[in-house]
Amino acid sequence: MIEEFAEVETPDGRMPTFIAHPAAGEPAPVALVLMDGRGVREELRDVARRLARMGYYAMLPDLYYRAGVTETLESGESEGSEAWNRMLSLVQSLSDERVIRDVEALTEHADSDPAARAGAIGVMGFCLGGRLSVILSQGFGERVAAAAAIHPGLTGVGVGEGTAERQVDRVSAELYFAIADRDKWCTPDDLALMEKALVEASVDHEIEHHPGAFHGFGVTGGETYHEQAAERVWEKVGALFARALD
Repeated sequence: MIEEFAEVETPDGRMPTFIAHPAAGEPAPVALVLMDGRGVREELRDVARRLARMGYYAMLPDLYYRAGVTETLESGESEGSEAWNRMLSLVQSLSDERVIRDVEALTEHADSDPAARAGAIGVMGFCLGGRLSVILSQGFGERVAAAAAIHPGLTGVGVGEGTAERQVDRVSAELYFAIADRDKWCTPDDLALMEKALVEASVDHEIEHHPGAFHGFGVTGGETYHEQAAERVWEKVGALFARALD
């Protein structure tokens, strides 16, 4: 496996991106890893490494690059705390349009690398990144063939947020949603509205509930990491990407 740190040029600056891919063989399908609100850290690099071992060209961008954040944020579970407010401010700074521009730059970078296969890509996102997985599936249409939203944050956290992810008329991807138990960032009402939009648009999707697993269960190193649920997600993502990308 080959690992590298790239500085991807975007309209707003240079975006640090961790890339991992197989060391030999045919060009690998591209799979994006989208961070949660705490930002890029070693546990998310491990997600990219695991995808690389599965045969994918995995890219983990630091979406907070505009703010110059270089450290992992505290989880900020106490709403109203300094850590919470800082994380919330950064999350709100990521407009859908900005992220779409960032991913356009990522795909251009991948298209220029002989190790990456041109064409359809996959997306695997956690919390914030789970919601963005849906946004990118809509924004990129047929370019995104598969997207996995892991304990996605579908509850709006900023002005105008909370509805864009239900615009799915251009989605060609097969979508997988891994839903945590009693998740305040993805309430039953949020999920019902999401599913209604998907059904009305005839989007191929699966919503899987993980009883006993709480928000954040999919990333190692966190207090709510749930190994059984996380490994189940990996089984589903492996099958999804194999169907759509291989």
